[in-house]
Amino acid sequence: MPFEPHPTEPDKMVYVSHKYEGINMKTPEDEEFERIEREQKRIIETQQALRDELKLASKAFDVAYENYKRNEVVEEVAQEIEKLKGFGEDTIASFTVYIRSMKK
Repeated sequence: MPFEPHPTEPDKMVYVSHKYEGINMKTPEDEEFERIEREQKRIIETQQALRDELKLASKAFDVAYENYKRNEVVEEVAQEIEKLKGFGEDTIASFTVYIRSMKK
């Protein structure tokens, strides 16, 4: 049985359980399990990064779509103003230029 001096009382001996210093105690199953955990962590991080990118792309699309809808409405209003009667051509042209300047 392995014995060594007591850490605080050197004149006494204490039993030391197994020491495995410098010995790799991992089994192939342990190493495979750790590899799978690392791979799973990498996959989860990649999925989160993709979710974040998708959120950004979705927000950008929403802004672009809102601008598109706004521009369509502005153009429709400008075309309706061009059809108005009772105003001079210069007045109608001024209105349509002003309305179209509201496009994004």
